[in-house]
Amino acid sequence: MREYSQVSGMFWIGETGREIRKAGADAQLVAFYLMTAPSSNMIGLYYLPLPTLVHEIGNISFEGASKALRSLSEAHFSHYDAEHEIVWVCEMAHKQIGDKLDPADKRIKGIERELKNYRKSKYYRDFLLKYREDFHLNLDSPLEAPSEPHRSQEQEQEQEQEQEQEQEQEQEQEGLSPSPTEKPVKKILKAKEQKPVLPDYIPPALWEHFLEARKKAKKPMTDYAQVLAFRELDDLKSQGYDPISLINRAIKAGWLSFYPRDGDKVGAKDFDGKVSKVTLENIKSFNEWSPPQDA
Repeated sequence: MREYSQVSGMFWIGETGREIRKAGADAQLVAFYLMTAPSSNMIGLYYLPLPTLVHEIGNISFEGASKALRSLSEAHFSHYDAEHEIVWVCEMAHKQIGDKLDPADKRIKGIERELKNYRKSKYYRDFLLKYREDFHLNLDSPLEAPSEPHRSQEQEQEQEQEQEQEQEQEQEQEGLSPSPTEKPVKKILKAKEQKPVLPDYIPPALWEHFLEARKKAKKPMTDYAQVLAFRELDDLKSQGYDPISLINRAIKAGWLSFYPRDGDKVGAKDFDGKVSKVTLENIKSFNEWSPPQDA
């Protein structure tokens, strides 16, 4: 249990505070609770079952608490993962720890130790993106795209490709074909040049804006990362969420992924609940994966 919590007076009159006020008294009460809850921590990312919140506040219903959490997410004050019962109060680490830390500050190790407990959380990457530079965090996201290979690795790959090409030419001259276990070099190169196809329900200009936002956040997407994003949007669309609203909010909030809310549910028209054909083709092209017959 925490012995103290710092809550600024701007909570009531700041820009975010005014947005929370518009959402009603329950939203204000839940927001204040999230910053002072017995189970909270200095980084604002912690485990919080909804029954615990309702019990400790005392005068709020489950429905009222759920609605308040959605309002706080819309105001970008906090986000709640109901499936895993994890809450992230976005600015809490700044309020409790400070705007920036000196690289030698001993609290950095404490922050990293606390954050590692939530490595599998959907908010882990976003926390790192927001606080990595300010707090000098030496942690990597487990879901980040792999970094570009060093020059020596690229040279090795080019050399291997040249050797394979020479071997193929020698086999053609001798009237031999590559063994069944070997993939022709030309097909390998062609696969590398394959680009993901945008699902027809995503406007091309909107997706370019999302890619540009990722670049500015220094988290550009690889081609296959886009394929996985399309798969995620397919799943959300099959649940009734509007992909365009999800992408727009991700751009506005600077998120790396898509976090749905009930207001995005508009009904998945012309979608049978399965992965789209475009996404299946993308996955097959990039991962050489053969889907089940009934997919």
